[in-house]
Amino acid sequence: MSSFAERLRIQPQEVQLFTSWFRELSGGGNRIPAQAAAGFLKKSELPKDKLKQIWDIADSKRQGSLDLDGLYLALRLVGLAQNGLEPTVATCTSFQGTFPGPKLAGISTPASVPASAMGG
Repeated sequence: MSSFAERLRIQPQEVQLFTSWFRELSGGGNRIPAQAAAGFLKKSELPKDKLKQIWDIADSKRQGSLDLDGLYLALRLVGLAQNGLEPTVATCTSFQGTFPGPKLAGISTPASVPASAMGG
């Protein structure tokens, strides 16, 4: 697991799931093109302004695509935003309790991940 995933307290089952999505969306490459990533994140059914905020954080280097860490971050932020929390890195790193998993229309996802299971 990457140190970035550890900082976000991404659980092993999330790493496995998110990595499989990454491989599919990236076509086996090392980045997900913006159009594919945006289409995937839109399945969260969040308002466009929240999705833009999440994209701007996840693609902080403005490369117009997401690497695996960017996808981890985007999905963690989606879960937070869907539960009324501010989608920021600070919220991710300071969050206590059970992390809400992202809900994506038409895609099976874990509902939530206890922070206690992540050492939090």
